Amino acid sequence: MQRLSSVPRPEDGEAFSSWFRTLQQEWGTSVGQTWTALGVDSRELVPADIHAAQLSDSAIERIAAGTALEPSEVRAMLLSRYRPTALPNLPAILDERLVDTWTTRRWAAGAWVLRGSSNWCPPCLAERPNWPLAWKLPWTFVCLRHRVHLVGRCGQCGTEQNGRAATPGPARCRNWIGRGRNWRPDGVVARCTAPLAHAPTVEVTDEAVLETQREINQWLETATADGASLAVLIALALMAIRPAILDRVQPEVRDALVGVRRNREATELLSRRPPLWAEPMRMAAAAHLARYVRGTPPQSAVEWLRGEPREPLFTVDLRIQRVTSHRVRIEEMAYGPWNHATAHLHAAFTAELLIPPFDSQPDWTHGLIPYYRLSDPEIAEAWILGLASA
Repeated sequence: MQRLSSVPRPEDGEAFSSWFRTLQQEWGTSVGQTWTALGVDSRELVPADIHAAQLSDSAIERIAAGTALEPSEVRAMLLSRYRPTALPNLPAILDERLVDTWTTRRWAAGAWVLRGSSNWCPPCLAERPNWPLAWKLPWTFVCLRHRVHLVGRCGQCGTEQNGRAATPGPARCRNWIGRGRNWRPDGVVARCTAPLAHAPTVEVTDEAVLETQREINQWLETATADGASLAVLIALALMAIRPAILDRVQPEVRDALVGVRRNREATELLSRRPPLWAEPMRMAAAAHLARYVRGTPPQSAVEWLRGEPREPLFTVDLRIQRVTSHRVRIEEMAYGPWNHATAHLHAAFTAELLIPPFDSQPDWTHGLIPYYRLSDPEIAEAWILGLASA
């Protein structure tokens, strides 16, 4: 393949979608034309939410050959780099035309990743227009450089930001106001153009949250066992956040979690609201709580998170969870944080802070969930009930 003459190099940690938009602006090409210039037939690509996560080896080799990048540099811009940590069991793509649709759908349903949107740090966007890959993970909830919580919604219209917002130059919200979920009583339909770099931020004054983010960052890159244990504990704390344990959290974060969401229309359907882990400030609160109980035995930590039997749980958007537990989806056990078999996860199942699915385990989970032995259901049940070692 002939090497392209003008190829901007990606920034350190930049997402592939962000670099792709930079190429579009540099070359003045459409999406399809850009893929063609990179040596990839856009008609053979898997759906956008999947190729944002990974590309086939052949596509990576062609992109590297035409851009003077190393294949490892291309892979570093894809979410597949987090397969050993934040995105376990990410389905492999052998060929762009051979994709198991059902497998990718199950992965999309269970993985904790912002596929169609991204959080961001406004001060970072004010300095440069590139969007880091780590912003698409809920495990990146604060910016260590600027010591602020990441933002997940436009400060003006309150909408999430998708890949089209990650364009070079001053990043602006491109979502429509007056349509669908953003319907306005006055009937006005217009495109929001608020600069994302000017979105309101909350300074991080909680050193425990900053230290937790540093450790999580290390886990994402090195797949340490301690990091996986901390990630599971954060996920458990996320499910258990309630007023009685928020007194330890940074006041600004506590006020944001307890108060009614100011950036959402009251008519927004509950089913369309994002998952709990998509909220950076909620993740930061969970990080603080996880660090607080981390030094205690797993069973004690889980019991503290679980609280009194009749103590109600609540969520940011005022949805009501189960009173004392959280029903686990099988997809999250295969592709989400519950895939890491840690002592805290074992304790959570034992104390019924987490409850496994009622149904029997489907065949497709075979080999994907380390603590579920489909060939021996009794062992699986014993593990869940705490009758076996963690």
